[in-house]
Amino acid sequence: MVRSYRKYEAGQSFGTVCSASSNALWTPDGFSAATSRSTGAGRAYVGANEDVLGWDVKKGELLSRWQDKDNRSEVTCLTPCAAQPDLFAAGYADGSIRIWDALSSQIVVSFNGHRSAITHMQFDREGARLASGSRDTDIIVWNLLSETAEFRLRGHKDQITGLSFLRTRPSRRQSPHTDEAVDVGDADEEVEEKYLLSTSKDALVKLWDLSSPQCVETHVAQTNGECWALGLSPDGAGCITAGNDGELKVWRIDLEALAYLARGVSDGKKAAILTSQGTLSRQGRDRTIGVSFHPKQDYITVHGSEKAVEIWRIRAADEVHRHMQRRRRRRREKAAAAGETLLPETEETLGTPDVADVFVSHIIVRTGGKVRSACWAQPNSKSTSKSLSLMVATTNNQIELYSVTTHRAQQKTAATKEATPADYTRALSVETPGHRTDIRTLALSSDDRMLASASSGQLKIWNLKTRSCLRTLECGQALCSAFLPGDRIVLLGTKAGDLELYDISTSTLIESIPAHEGQAIWTLAVHPDGRSVVTGSADKSAKFWRFDIVDEEVPGTRRITQRLKLTQTRQLKLSDDILGVCFSPDQRLLAVATLDNTVKVFFVDSLKLFLTLYGHKLPVLNVSISSDSKLIATCSADKNVRIWGLDFGDCHKAFFAHQDSVMQVSFIPHPVERDEAHTLFSASKDGVVKSWDGDKFEQIQKLEGHKGEVWAMAVSRTGETVVTASHDKSIRLWEVGDDLVFLEEERERELESMYESTLAQNLDRDFQGDEEEQQDDVAAASKQTISTLTHGEKVMEALELGIADLELMRRYEQDKLRNPDAKIAAPQRNPVFLALGNITAEQHVLSTLRKIPTPALNDALLVIPFSTLPTLFTFLALFLQQRMMPELAWRVTYFLLQAHMRQIVASRQLRPQLEEILSAYEIWQEEQKRVVGFNLAGLSIMARDVREAESGGYVGDEVEEVEVDKGRRKRADYVPVWFKWKTKCKCAVCTDLYEQRIKAGSGSTESFDLEEKIKELHRLHRPKFYKKRDEEAARRAQQAAREKQKAAEEEYRRHRQMVAEAEALAKERAAEEARKEEERSAMASMVAKLRLQCRTEFLDAVLRIEVAQDDEDADNPTQRRRNEGKFIVCDHCRSHGLPCNEAAICDQCILHEVACIHHLCQLSPQRKDECQMPTCRYVHMDYVPDVGYDLMWVILPGNLIDYLGAERKGRKHGPLEVKVETLIARQKWAVEAIEEFVEKSEGTLETVKMLCGCMERERAEIAKKEAAIKKMTESLPQFVGGGW
Repeated sequence: MVRSYRKYEAGQSFGTVCSASSNALWTPDGFSAATSRSTGAGRAYVGANEDVLGWDVKKGELLSRWQDKDNRSEVTCLTPCAAQPDLFAAGYADGSIRIWDALSSQIVVSFNGHRSAITHMQFDREGARLASGSRDTDIIVWNLLSETAEFRLRGHKDQITGLSFLRTRPSRRQSPHTDEAVDVGDADEEVEEKYLLSTSKDALVKLWDLSSPQCVETHVAQTNGECWALGLSPDGAGCITAGNDGELKVWRIDLEALAYLARGVSDGKKAAILTSQGTLSRQGRDRTIGVSFHPKQDYITVHGSEKAVEIWRIRAADEVHRHMQRRRRRRREKAAAAGETLLPETEETLGTPDVADVFVSHIIVRTGGKVRSACWAQPNSKSTSKSLSLMVATTNNQIELYSVTTHRAQQKTAATKEATPADYTRALSVETPGHRTDIRTLALSSDDRMLASASSGQLKIWNLKTRSCLRTLECGQALCSAFLPGDRIVLLGTKAGDLELYDISTSTLIESIPAHEGQAIWTLAVHPDGRSVVTGSADKSAKFWRFDIVDEEVPGTRRITQRLKLTQTRQLKLSDDILGVCFSPDQRLLAVATLDNTVKVFFVDSLKLFLTLYGHKLPVLNVSISSDSKLIATCSADKNVRIWGLDFGDCHKAFFAHQDSVMQVSFIPHPVERDEAHTLFSASKDGVVKSWDGDKFEQIQKLEGHKGEVWAMAVSRTGETVVTASHDKSIRLWEVGDDLVFLEEERERELESMYESTLAQNLDRDFQGDEEEQQDDVAAASKQTISTLTHGEKVMEALELGIADLELMRRYEQDKLRNPDAKIAAPQRNPVFLALGNITAEQHVLSTLRKIPTPALNDALLVIPFSTLPTLFTFLALFLQQRMMPELAWRVTYFLLQAHMRQIVASRQLRPQLEEILSAYEIWQEEQKRVVGFNLAGLSIMARDVREAESGGYVGDEVEEVEVDKGRRKRADYVPVWFKWKTKCKCAVCTDLYEQRIKAGSGSTESFDLEEKIKELHRLHRPKFYKKRDEEAARRAQQAAREKQKAAEEEYRRHRQMVAEAEALAKERAAEEARKEEERSAMASMVAKLRLQCRTEFLDAVLRIEVAQDDEDADNPTQRRRNEGKFIVCDHCRSHGLPCNEAAICDQCILHEVACIHHLCQLSPQRKDECQMPTCRYVHMDYVPDVGYDLMWVILPGNLIDYLGAERKGRKHGPLEVKVETLIARQKWAVEAIEEFVEKSEGTLETVKMLCGCMERERAEIAKKEAAIKKMTESLPQFVGGGW
């Protein structure tokens, strides 16, 4: 029976506050409806390995966890959406992007276009587009409305470090009530974001035009070679770039020139949009990785990778002016003191202030750890606020909120008291749920309910069920730990050589014992009886300590309390540092791992040496003994795990377990089942935890999830839970699930995942190579993954089934029309359609297309070959005709036209399908236009009713823009055109009609009739006014007609040029095809002659081999006839190096009777009758002599079909009748014959390859493809009369 194992599944990780790989974001929390003020300190959204965590900054509580079960990559970038505060974009290390909804903690949409980690992202103002930059040097602009990638910008040569949309204000827009353009004023809605500013590590800053798209400007951002940060001012008029050595460069952005550039207005001189204003220097000389402007106040945060955040202040204009005057005054005083005379200066001669005069350092905030990111908290605070809030996420797993005094508050304080520098305070922090440094040791309580984790300076007690921190205690630099019996006291061994006892209930240090004289205590182990403990140290000694209970008096009272005390009883001295100790469960042996790469086993009672285990090449880091005291497992820095027997000390197995040092190894302490007694776990610095079968010496499962080195591991008492701690600051639980693990299935799954990843990488590498060959700054954003490849294959399968069913049903319908009276049975359809509810072929194909995620649709369509397009276009035409999601059908059609434009233009086959699609699309488009026009007309009527109700005027009248108050937004007051003084007719008839119209009201039939009469009379009485309007309308119509004609002529010229280029290309291909055809014919004749000559010589060589038969075969004429011309190695397999999976006759050999065996049956290698496979075509041992040579090249006499067929029984001839020496000799002669044949024909190995026909078949396939291309390019479509 095949053995099964319990499967371990990853649980939620804990202990991580924030990761050093991602930035942090601050958002306001809930608002009170009564006060409209924030009720707390806000929320912090941070990346925590592969999750995104939301923290309450004030309470330090975890509010939300955004986790995608299908994702294993860590978060590298976060950005908020200003238009929708509940949306956040998270970028990951694998290049994927997920848009999260903070309210539901669900994924809104996922994008996957980058090929490496995301480094920066930015939403536009409306939240409709997202720009992302990556380490692959590309920028991709995503459309969140259509959930597609618009394009890829490829101008940079290194990773992207900053992105910002630039907002330009259009000067004029079209009025909704007249045909004239009007000024838009200062409305915030009228802002365009057509430009993108980007910086990269290649020290370049680029300005991109997103409407073209193209690169407008490129500047060198930094003088020291790298640019690491970009900060844009809130008004968009300036920015700051930062690089190495604390250098900050200030840039001015000319928004007016950018607006003129957007409208295409130019005076012939190209004005620079970005202009350098100067350079600033930070106090810190490290690399600057973050620059952020305050959205409301004139402050800037600048930080590097050290423990400091610098806050700069932007001086106001009057302050800069006073500073320049003081500088002039000091210059005059200095000149007067030196006896010099200066010319009189005016206000105009003060000069232009330098960048250092405008930007001044305000304060430096010293943080508790190295800064990863810093952002402003409570950015909506007023400019009169006395303090600023700054949130900092550090690399040591904590979030801090600082309150910084503003310059205004500092001036007010200086006016009443003595002047003091700006100050800051640490207001809040989130640090309890995690360690500041790496966790080096883990320990589980006896009931597996509590977990103790210790690092340098902190000991934390966790509740495993709730994953919450119960206690946090200060300690030394812990290296090992253990719960003492009773689970109330934790024992720690430190690097300083001290043993520290902590009481969990009171959170106090009971005692600190200097156990090993200042030398590090690397390991400790509690005796199985729970009465003592042994410690191993770098002082080359192992000390034994007994647990004693002593009575002590409470100071100041007469009360006596009991306290635990450690008393040293014995000491074991060794020649090297002790790195690991372990008691055997039967209390008989003690295993000690030392620095000399060995493990020594001692008797516990006498401390005499029992065994010494040699074999590791580097120091042994940890040891573990199985629960039955029969096996001992050791792990070492040489990446190996060894399993030894404790009876004789022999090494049962040594296997290469990990890709880095194996830090810890452990058996299950008290397994429930006997089969799990030898189940082994190992943890390594490669970030992987593995489980092993100690009896079969095979890997059971690989547990991947950590993003750094695994330093510590603890296995629960019965093996239900495995706890690991890593360099990524996370603690992970691996718990037993409901599924079982079978070794064969696990290996197949690993091989399948490896194959899929390799396949996706190769496929994406091909697409990437095609993009790089274009050498354009703008390209399509595509990336091939396993998901897109799977979707593409499903579409091809659906098309294959659908076209067959479609033709079947069409024939059935035609038969019914021909014979309406006859009863024709329904055809037998594919069972797939019946299983899906007897759906049609169109519904099946459409359902397959709809199941593809929108962001992956284009990449999945690229998998479909060009030969499948006619079938797909047939279904797309049906979708448009039957109105089955025509939007999706047209989107697929449009993308396929873009992707295969050249082949489609050169092919006449697709023209009928395309014409059918175009006609169906035009009909559907006209229907949609009518629907939209009807809706717009209804909305316009409703809008007129609303305006009439507000102003009391007439329906359908024009309006004029009237400014109500200064500083307020403009509104449109409703004024009828015939009531305006300049155009109003003052005759008695019109006046009477005006009064009747007012009395009739609005909305009735009478009112509409009166309006028509008023308009007619008004046109007669005021001809000049209407004549001017009619002339203006006619002029505009003529101008529009001329522009339309010009555009049509330009389109026709462009299409004619395209056709001419296609014709030239076809002629060039025809000439190249003729030349290749001549070469192929010459090659074919030469190969034919060579094949004939080679076949004759080869047969002669084979016959010469047969002459060398041994005496036994020579005396037996029957055996000689049977073996004549049969003993030769398969030329096809030998020359190509191909493995045959089946032992059948190779149909590619020049001698079709030649047999070549390459595989022995693994299911039943002894006898074919015992094989479990019903139709086994592999070789068994009863067919092959039992000899000790390589079976890969055994040559059998005669036809192999005689040995493998059903008639084999009863035959007496076979390989068992041939001597082993004869087979080996004939094999050697066959190889020599082939080598001699190659030498005599004066050719190379290619000559031998020609004999099997493979190269000839490949040339035939190439010729067939080229003939198909030539046939497609014979005729080209013509562009006549503005269309094809």
